Amino acid sequence: MSEWVIPNKDEIISIRKNNDGPDPIDVYKDRYINHPPDVSPKETIDRIWNEAFIHFQPESSVLLFGSGHSYWANEFRKFPNVSKISVLDYVEEAGFGLDSEIDFYCDDILTTGITGKYDYIYSAHTVEHFSREDVLFQVLPKCLAAAKKAVIFVVPYGTNWADEPCHKCLFYEDDELCALASRYKIIRNGIELVLWFGEC
Repeated sequence: MSEWVIPNKDEIISIRKNNDGPDPIDVYKDRYINHPPDVSPKETIDRIWNEAFIHFQPESSVLLFGSGHSYWANEFRKFPNVSKISVLDYVEEAGFGLDSEIDFYCDDILTTGITGKYDYIYSAHTVEHFSREDVLFQVLPKCLAAAKKAVIFVVPYGTNWADEPCHKCLFYEDDELCALASRYKIIRNGIELVLWFGEC
């Protein structure tokens, strides 16, 4: 497990722009219907528990924003400190195969916002698909308004996955998004950045 770091708020730079390509919704539809996760599921589940969910309070309600394949929500529901999982994704097929106890919202956060209130909002590999302006002035504020305790973003660190045409931003520990966080950590040998906003 990586150690949390308090952001340096003295020397802050703007979020770096990456690409301008649109999200290929048809690619996600196909992926969520026909393909199981293409990474090591147990290793990923263990990492997500150790780097994020382990810090959640008992009996927590959690919203997965940009939930992706239903496999993940079904597995996260088994974590011992999670009482309720809900998911939000703009791709309808992300709801296919979800356990019946999981609420699914097929919405675009930029136009409809977030339904309900949750102890935690967790989002992995999603906010890099938004522009800097959307992340700072729509996505993060809407998540914070719907979270009772904290919002956790996991994003590619720096230029990891930068060749994805739909990744609009690059994130680092010295940028303005990290400066808004309560704490952060860099995990997976410099591959991912975890940003925690709210109660520690």
